[in-house]
Amino acid sequence: MNIKKMETKKDAIEDLKKFYISMYKQEKILYSKVFNDPTYINHALKDKELQQKLDELLSRFDNEDEKIETLKKLIDGIFEDVKFEDVEFEDVEFEEVREKLNTIGKGYYETLLIEVEKARGLTDEEIILDIIEQSNLKIHEDKSEEENFSYGDLSRVNNDQIRDIKHSYMHNNNKYNVYPIGIYETYKKKENADKKSKVIAEIDKQYLMKFKMELEYKLGKTASMEFFGDIDLERNLEEKDRGYFLPMLGAIAEATKEGNSYIGHIDCIYKDKKNDINTFIRRKDKNLENRVKQLIEKESKEQQRNENENSEEKPELEKT
Repeated sequence: MNIKKMETKKDAIEDLKKFYISMYKQEKILYSKVFNDPTYINHALKDKELQQKLDELLSRFDNEDEKIETLKKLIDGIFEDVKFEDVEFEDVEFEEVREKLNTIGKGYYETLLIEVEKARGLTDEEIILDIIEQSNLKIHEDKSEEENFSYGDLSRVNNDQIRDIKHSYMHNNNKYNVYPIGIYETYKKKENADKKSKVIAEIDKQYLMKFKMELEYKLGKTASMEFFGDIDLERNLEEKDRGYFLPMLGAIAEATKEGNSYIGHIDCIYKDKKNDINTFIRRKDKNLENRVKQLIEKESKEQQRNENENSEEKPELEKT
């Protein structure tokens, strides 16, 4: 195997997984030869099975550093502890297997660890935002006075109405795919400015859509992130001649720098077809941004709770 430069910790995890699978197979082959017993190979996990067990094990960890440390421990176990529990063999045979495993892979592993430590550790979101920033995409901020609405909790609705569709775009040799993945609703209320008036506050529904964006930034390299936009954004994206895609990228960059996942409402306020000049603005809404943050926190806790419950039922990775 050739060691390629790792750009992210995700790359490091994938390379460590590949190396572990390779050494696992080498170990089974050596046991089979040293002890003249083909059952070591016959009973070994297939690549696909081992990959699945690794993925199940790593899914229990929240961050990439924990996943890397777990893989390093598994690999160290192959080099340092080649004995099976409850099985007795002569130490000389075990020593022979250990020495051969070290000869085959220890040097490569040490070089691999150097690259792992040098991995930049960019998240998918950071990769996408870096590319958007390099594209110098801008969107004007709506400077008019904000209408002050209050909102209730966002709840997911109409799952059956989410279309299995993707909107694809090319920009600066990068391919973007945007998918709608959730619809949410809440009530919004605008208080009457005249406090003496007996008119009841206006109450209406507000809908938001969650999107997933994938960016193929290199051959075989894809980064993804999620964001929230107004429900009419999908219609505007679908009608590609309306030109909403690049302003949307600019809004994503601006919202993320502000610490928000809701990118705001995007409007085209000027369109000159003859000269192909369009002016878009982004209108923010602090109260709605806060509701989206609360929703993300709630869904994150629910996901963590489900993962904890499922992890109790997951099988451990086979000891080597």
